[in-house]
Amino acid sequence: MHARPATKFSEIANKYTSEIRIRTKSKEVDGKSIIELLTLGAENGTEIIISAKGPDAAEALDALEGLVKSKFEEEFMEIRKGIAVSPGVIIREAFMFESEGYRIPRHIIRKEEVEGEVYRLEKAIEDSKKEIHDLEQKVSENLGSEIGSIFGTHRMVLQDVRLKNEIIEKIKKTNFTPEFAVSLALRVYIRKFQDVHDSYLAERVTDIFDIERRLLRNLLGEKERGTKESC
Repeated sequence: MHARPATKFSEIANKYTSEIRIRTKSKEVDGKSIIELLTLGAENGTEIIISAKGPDAAEALDALEGLVKSKFEEEFMEIRKGIAVSPGVIIREAFMFESEGYRIPRHIIRKEEVEGEVYRLEKAIEDSKKEIHDLEQKVSENLGSEIGSIFGTHRMVLQDVRLKNEIIEKIKKTNFTPEFAVSLALRVYIRKFQDVHDSYLAERVTDIFDIERRLLRNLLGEKERGTKESC
């Protein structure tokens, strides 16, 4: 599923308390998670099945059915080939990640540091969301809402509860630093994007790299200069 329809779908799905799933013949994902939706690989003409379970399931399905009928065909009419900043990335078990000059080693934190590190992650996410919101507004005002919607997708990824919980779990269960946990979690999704047989989505890895870099900058804060590689 491409960025704009995935953003709209997850925005509506997250208005409801019910669990929402969406599947094709080959895959099923969490309908509230934009980063999962982006890996679905549903193109124009793909048959999708939406299911909901919970107190407001009927209302959620009605709203999502209306979206599919009124908007998805329009969104899929125009599929532009993106230009990837970092094509051909290979993901393997990592002891160190590199991102825009940042070197993120796999450090283990002490048990008593975990809660503080989770708080640091949550603050970095909130700071990143504010930056994205400001960018989205500025770009929409100057260049139009269609271009601004690119940042809307970034914002929705940062709001993705599933992704946030995956990062927090890596901090709590494996005692990784937030920096390493962020890169580890996001690069799993980068690999999923590259596995989708859709050149547009395969090249959207640059969006995930952008989100990773923004989170790392906000996590590192004053430590940014000391952590960057010297030129």
